[in-house]
Amino acid sequence: MKNAKKAGLHALGSFVIGFPEESNEDVNKTIKFSRKVGVDFAQFAIATPYPGTKLWLYALKEKLLLTMNWRKFTTLEPVMKLKYFTTSQIAKVLKLAYVKFYLRPKTLARDLIEDKGLIFRKAVRYLATELFQGKWHGVK
Repeated sequence: MKNAKKAGLHALGSFVIGFPEESNEDVNKTIKFSRKVGVDFAQFAIATPYPGTKLWLYALKEKLLLTMNWRKFTTLEPVMKLKYFTTSQIAKVLKLAYVKFYLRPKTLARDLIEDKGLIFRKAVRYLATELFQGKWHGVK
């Protein structure tokens, strides 16, 4: 990260949450790490088993697959049963990860200066909708 910054490059970090045995504490560590590692942009995904991967074999063996509809295998919605999260909970946590990453003062300031508040406007709209509908209850 230090070398990328010295070279004037922006860095994107990709972070995966929602593995079958992953706890709330594990997910929170991943989100904290995304903020600490120094990337400029973050992309979060829900662990998705694809044929030929160890996660696929594990999901088959443990009977974790919720669907075989390949249109849902996007990494943006859960397709496996998880030990510590329902599908709706992990979907909320995915959104929360983006909120926690992008709604930091330094990130918001850069967004306001470089992108005229694009991320800020989207986040405020999203948060207002979620909060008024009470969808954040129980998610830390």
